[in-house]
Order: sequence, then structure tokens, then C-alpha cells
Amino acid sequence: MIIMKSILIVVLLLLSFTEASADYTIPKGIPDPAGSFGVFDPIDDPAPVVNGDGTSTYCPNWPSAVSTAPNCYYVDKTAVGCDNDDAGTPADPRCTPPEGTLQAGTFVYIHAGTYLATDSGGQTLDWNGAGTAESPIWIVGNPVTKPIIQDLVGIGWGYSASYIVVESLEWSGYTGTGLFSIRPLTDTHNIDHIVIRNCTMTGTGANTDGGALNIGASQDTDEAPLSVIQYIVIYNNTISNISRLAADETGDDCAIYHAYHVDSVWTLGNTIHSIQEDGIAGSHYSDASRTTTNLYIGGNTLYNFGANAIDLKSVQGFVISENDMSMPNVKLVGPGATLIIHNAALAAPSTPCTDGWILFNKFHNLCGGVGFVTGSAVEDMYVVGNEFWDIDTDNCVGAEGTYPGRAILIASMIGNGWIVDNTFYDNESPIYMEGTWGTANIKIHGNIFGNINEDGYDINTNTRYTLVDMDYNQFYHPIGGAAAKIYWDGASRNLAYMQGVSECTNCDEGDPLLFNPPSNLSLQSTSPAKNASVEGPVGGTVYDLFFATYGISIEKDFVGTARPIDAWDIGAYEYNEATAPQSLGTVLLGQ
Repeated sequence: MIIMKSILIVVLLLLSFTEASADYTIPKGIPDPAGSFGVFDPIDDPAPVVNGDGTSTYCPNWPSAVSTAPNCYYVDKTAVGCDNDDAGTPADPRCTPPEGTLQAGTFVYIHAGTYLATDSGGQTLDWNGAGTAESPIWIVGNPVTKPIIQDLVGIGWGYSASYIVVESLEWSGYTGTGLFSIRPLTDTHNIDHIVIRNCTMTGTGANTDGGALNIGASQDTDEAPLSVIQYIVIYNNTISNISRLAADETGDDCAIYHAYHVDSVWTLGNTIHSIQEDGIAGSHYSDASRTTTNLYIGGNTLYNFGANAIDLKSVQGFVISENDMSMPNVKLVGPGATLIIHNAALAAPSTPCTDGWILFNKFHNLCGGVGFVTGSAVEDMYVVGNEFWDIDTDNCVGAEGTYPGRAILIASMIGNGWIVDNTFYDNESPIYMEGTWGTANIKIHGNIFGNINEDGYDINTNTRYTLVDMDYNQFYHPIGGAAAKIYWDGASRNLAYMQGVSECTNCDEGDPLLFNPPSNLSLQSTSPAKNASVEGPVGGTVYDLFFATYGISIEKDFVGTARPIDAWDIGAYEYNEATAPQSLGTVLLGQ
């Protein structure tokens, strides 16, 4: 018993120091943000540590004397006799966090308590200053107890701000509007290299919450037109309960919203749920002079939204990789997509949403999956290596949107639209194109359409079928004898017809023999999808194009296995004998 208790204590101690995860694996296809932060790694470099006895190697004079080289603040309003006479020490804490301009290398440690802006005499807790890669500005809460911020926090409100790390704080109980804002209020004041990690942001569930984290200039067209907000990392946070989530709600509060003048934002490894509107959104008001570029959204768990898990308007260049997206969704409007890509209809002239990569994500238990919609300003979109399962009208809660049950909806697209090496399982309508959906060159290559259990179509090309090219797909549609069902040239077609018009020449029909669907959509060793494809489309173009754009290879399957092992496999998984479970029993046993 003593040994077991000792082991438990060691485990708890280890858990308390894993907030900033060492050696974090960047989701496939997403550039490592460390490459844009100089010598500072925004994810793996740990914050300064305060030991249990109040000492800190970063603040050499603690616990009893103030440290000024670097500037160290010790804050604990719960301590008897705290004051704001100086920066504070563990022996004589400061009552409130400092505000305004902080020097490079400053360390603000908040030990315990609940803090408001009025504690420090302001309308917001405003932090700015010129940190550097060698000497960031640290604003850090106790990682075990996470002190509470009960007010709006601003980064760079009216000042420039660089290399600021905010870590291990909790926002809860605030009844005002908005929790955190990275936003210039004054022209030419730039904000760059900001890190928000290991924090918790919880709204009140009232309509006044106003969103959790806002990045960039506001919707006001006159605000800071020459400012740039760039190199922002949002890592390992939990954001939930933002505004009232109800079917009759009319608000527009999001968990993370990108406004404009924004470039290069990484949203990685967060858990976001129970949000009135969208989980991750932006930029709804962009035009040629107000842009949002290079968003990297990876490894997040997203569920339970009023509208969409991810809603991008007019974003130019983005990678969405390895996210887990599910609902329920209580008030779907428009096309009813969980991930929606479109143009900023509220701006004139609007900027197109271009160069989007949707890679290795899991879409499941949804009313709708991915939607490309609104006007003609959605250009060059690539959907590669994802899982789609249980996308069905039966999952709709409240308003179900215009096109429920579509795993991928193409209602508007120009340029290229390539859907490559995905696995669709138990969906109502895997790929659906609406009417005159655009002029894009659509490639549907190397996908598994498994157990399609509705009397609809695996692929519905609608009226512009001549723009669609498909090959190396595996179809299993049990209704009607497990045969492919494709809407082409105004009628329902089978695979024999398609091959007769030189489409889907290397496609096949029959059970793809997935291992244990839907929990495990990998291939069994006898699957007809094994070694049945080629890298594609057009000799590997989609993979070569990504490498040419980002310098990163995505020639991998859903779990990261390099492709191909022998010949290329159809679907999101490459069969790997070395790692494949040999039976359902080994899966259940975790072997």
C-alpha cells in the first residue's frame, strides 16, 4: 500500500509539470511555429518555475528580495498584507498584476486569487511591451491551481507588443463582453509573436459573453489599417460555455475569432466546445486591404456548437489537420456544414477564400461535414486523407440547414477541388455538388465509399459533370446490391456505365473490409483496397503541390504511416503489416 501511494504521488507530480508538453508533435502538414519564432520555441520552451519554497532560478533574489534583472513580479492577492509597493516577492507578494508596458524578460507570476481590471485601476488588464526571442515577456499563473481572471484582457491595446507568453491562467465568472483580445487600437502599432497556452476560458452561458479570444483589428474599417498582427500561437487551451447555446439564439459569439490584418496564426491541441456560434472563425469582413492569411488549425477537439466548428471566410492560405470534429449542433443555418469555407459576403468587394488544405481530420456523428459555399469566391481547395463517418440527417438537432447529411458539399468553387484518399463510412451522401456549383476542376481519386446506407448517391455531380474526373475509388453501397451509385449526366449511373464513358476506369465495387468500423477504419489484410491505387491524382500532383507550397511531405496515411509501403492503398489508411492488429481481440486488449 505504501508503494502504491508513492507511485501515485510521483504520477501526480509528473502530471503537474506536463502543462507545456515537451517534444509536441506538430499535426501532419502544419509548419512548425518554432520556425517563425527565432531561438524561442512557443510550444516546448518551458516558462520560468517557482519552487515550493519560493525560490526561482529565473528570479535569483527570491523568495525574500525583489529581483530586477530580470524584472520579476510575484502576485498573490490572497496573501495577508499584500501591497503594490514594488514588484513583490514570495515573502511579500504584490496584490495585483502589473499593467501596461513590460520590459523584455519580465516574469509575472500569479500565484492565487481572482483578478479584475479594476484591481489595477483600468478598464481591461492590458499587457504590451517589446519582448524578444531571447527574452520573452512571461505572464504565468500557478500551473496547479490556475488563478482566475474575471475581466477582459488585452494584448497591445494602443501599443506594440512582441514575444509575450500567457500561460496557466483561468478565465471564469466574467459577466462583461469578451475574455481575451489581441488587437491594435492605434494605427501602425504591430502585434507579433504572442503565445496563449495551457489556459482555461469559460463563459457564463449568458448572451453577454461576447466570445473568448479575438485576434486582429475589429470590424470597424477605420481601425489600425496599417497594423499587422502576426505569429500567434494558441496551444493546449480549453474554451467552453461561451454565450447561451440554444436553438433560438441570435448572437454571434465564437470561441476564437480572427478579424483582419492577421497573418500566421497556429491553433493547436485545444479543446473547444459548447459555443453559441462557431468554434474557430474568421475573417468575416476581409477585403483587398484587410486580409487574413496563413491560418494553421491542427490537433483540436471540437464539438457542440450553435453553428460551425470551423467557419472561414476570405482566408487566403490555410491548413486544417488532425482535428476531431463532432456535434450535436443546435442551430445549423445555411448549408449545414461543420467545417464551412466561403467568402466574406458582408464586405464589398470580398476577398476570395483560397488555397485551403483539409488533411487527416476526423468528421463524425454530424449533421453535415465540409461545405464549400456562397458565391464564386472559393478557390483551390484540397481534401486529403480524412475520415468521414456517420454524417446523417438523423444527427441534426434543431434547424438542420439546407443540405444536411452531406459529408462534402460543393456549392461554390473555382480553380481546383481535389478530394483524394479519404475514407467515407456510413454516410448519407458522401459527395454532393449543388446545381451549377462553379467551374472548378474536380478530382475524386483514391477514396473509399463504405457502407453507404441511404438510398442516395455516393457521388452526385449534378449539372456540371464534365468538370469532374474520378478514378481509383472503392464503392460499397449495400442498398441495391453493394453497387456504386453515381449521379452523372442527368441520371443515376452504375460503375459499368461510368467505365463505358472512360470515368472511374480503375474503380471497384464491394466490401472494402475495414478493420472495425467505425472505431477503426484501417484495412484488413485481405481488403480489396490494398495495393489497388496510385499516388494521385495525375501522378502525385496533390502531394507534390503541397510539398512545393510548404516544404513538408504529406505522403502519409491517417495515422502517419509513410505511403506507399508497396503499391498505394485506396482510402485514408495504408495497410502496414508491422503495426496492423491481427484480430478484434488485440484491439480490445490494446495490443
